[in-house]
Amino acid sequence: MGLNWKDIFHSALSSGGIEFTTENIHNRTVTYLNNGSIQINLMDLTGNNGLLEQTLNRTNGEPQIIKLWEDIWALHSTKVLSRIVSITGMNKLTGARNCTAETLNKADADLFLNKHHLQGSVNAKYRLGLRYKQDIVAVATFSTRPMPERGEGYISAELIRFCSASGLTVTGGLSKLITFFNRTFHPNDIMTYADLDWSTGESYEKLGFNYEGTTDPIVFWVDPVTMQRFQAHRLPLYIMDTVVTTLM
Repeated sequence: MGLNWKDIFHSALSSGGIEFTTENIHNRTVTYLNNGSIQINLMDLTGNNGLLEQTLNRTNGEPQIIKLWEDIWALHSTKVLSRIVSITGMNKLTGARNCTAETLNKADADLFLNKHHLQGSVNAKYRLGLRYKQDIVAVATFSTRPMPERGEGYISAELIRFCSASGLTVTGGLSKLITFFNRTFHPNDIMTYADLDWSTGESYEKLGFNYEGTTDPIVFWVDPVTMQRFQAHRLPLYIMDTVVTTLM
């Protein structure tokens, strides 16, 4: 019998010089990093082991809870490892003060995000980047919408994506890009979402964001062959046919 995806994940950690321990909790494999301060729950597709309440109720001193799903590892293992390296503090560092902020074209922003962001690029109205010497080292994208119910001319912006280059942490990078965005486009407010599989948004709060609430979990269907995710209202016909046949 070959290695399962959890064994492959642990092998990749070892190969990257990342120390870890593991244990089994309620039939779920849990991997601990940084002397137990980071808890990665390895989530099979065969069961929904939510952990949402545990994530939201985490207090200071308790491990950071990460939920790594089987399909995400299968499709994005390199990006997952890069993010774990960042979280464990193993990245190279550079300061945002050493970088210049600028607007980017769609092609450059998409190329960077598809290479370095776990969820890739999506449509956005504004694309900003930090450049160190000749290289783009961080990218943030934003969209805006009018909110007349808050006053005439009121514009709310959304931070859609942010990431730095794999293996690099730009200290103060997001703060510098948000400041540049504010000075250039003058929104009345900026909002964003935190991916609860990876964090509860503490880094945003440090930048001055205020917690407003938690959205309902999104249900995904996953093709067990391709590992591609679909929301229920966007299921392709071949999956819909399988579901209907199964229910008949």
